[in-house]
Amino acid sequence: MRGNERGAKSALRDRLLPETIRHAEAIPFYAEHWGRSASGEIATTDALARLPVVGRDELAEHGDRMVHPGRTPSVMLHSTGTTTGQPVRRFRCAEELAALDSFRHRLSAKARARRGESNPIVHFTTLSARHHGAVLGARTGAQRAVSLSLLTAREVERSVALLARDRLFPDLPEHFCEYELSGSPQDLTLLATVLSEPGNEAARRRIRRIVAVADFLSRAQQDLLTRTVPESRRVVHRYSLSEVAGGATRCERCSLFHFDAIVVPEVVPLDGGDPVREGVGRLVLTELYPFSQAQPLIRYDTGDLVEAVRSDCDAGELSVALLGRTALVPTVRARGGRVPVFRPYALRETAERLPDLCHAPVSSLAPWQSTAGTIPLVACEFRPAAGRAPHRLTVRAAVGFPPRLLPEAAAGVLEQLRAAVLASSPELMHLVTECACELRIEITGDSSAVPPLATR
Repeated sequence: MRGNERGAKSALRDRLLPETIRHAEAIPFYAEHWGRSASGEIATTDALARLPVVGRDELAEHGDRMVHPGRTPSVMLHSTGTTTGQPVRRFRCAEELAALDSFRHRLSAKARARRGESNPIVHFTTLSARHHGAVLGARTGAQRAVSLSLLTAREVERSVALLARDRLFPDLPEHFCEYELSGSPQDLTLLATVLSEPGNEAARRRIRRIVAVADFLSRAQQDLLTRTVPESRRVVHRYSLSEVAGGATRCERCSLFHFDAIVVPEVVPLDGGDPVREGVGRLVLTELYPFSQAQPLIRYDTGDLVEAVRSDCDAGELSVALLGRTALVPTVRARGGRVPVFRPYALRETAERLPDLCHAPVSSLAPWQSTAGTIPLVACEFRPAAGRAPHRLTVRAAVGFPPRLLPEAAAGVLEQLRAAVLASSPELMHLVTECACELRIEITGDSSAVPPLATR
């Protein structure tokens, strides 16, 4: 952001923030957590940094005390994070759900009018309310919603049959309906693989939009979806959380994530301090009134590692690149601050492009268990510095040939993988160049010895 330049979304957030703070002050948790009245002090989003950050552990422990006494929760969402394992109960009330629906329908109507679209939308999703906040971050202006399950081979077959079936809703002109499909990247790649098989043309012919949520969608996964479901006009990557009403969308032009107007994003340095407009840090989000009322989250640490980057596509606003999960990324001191040792998402995308690496299957469900997926079998192990020994990062990968029998091919893969690892992380490149970290690259022909690259 240059000077005092502010975007239209920031202006809207500034208008909504004072009421958000006044509303939160009536909540016992925030009255105690802040230790003072903040309504007169926090008038714009730039002043939010004066308030403390709330973490997932606090949400899990004090969730009941974070409920507004003047709101009656009508929906309870249960979420267990894969990183912490602590169950979180999130409450939503009728007032905020109505505000969210109204806001999203208005946005969808404007976007569809701009594109000249008028057919009814039926939204199919593989996400449950318990798993991801009633898909608040995925459904956009749909007239109907259908839940799909892919937990067993039989459920996959039923989901494909639902997509192929005519007249799902008697009151909608079925031949004019357009289908919108949302789910986690792994669910979507499984379903797309099945839909691409002969005989399933009818199931995929109406899919016009695919929305990936709940996890990182790599470029290889996006290419797979585009290739296997060519009828889809768009594959959208949404950043969203089960805890937060609102998120961000990856821009098709600049590849950065631009945030919804109903949340306030901040990037806080890894070693603390004031939010930054450029650089690596932790992503902190604030839900705004009236879109979060029953149990609003003010300055919530999402647990995501991001890089704030300027973008002309969303001028005057904060845009980010997703790097990984803070709980899974080791950090060290360098250049006067704390930096990540490597960037898991970027490493995954570079490793996906190496042809000799093995990949995890799309699913263990028969008969698709032999279908190769996009997640490379790559594992990272970090050992911090001890005594005079520098930090050490060991990257181990599985390849599709026996390295000892083909030493020249093995040497080529080792060189390619090393270059890919360094290119994926400027922080690691600096550490290795300064001899502050040793980078070891290992390969094996045993695919069972290396798990898929963990990014969540």
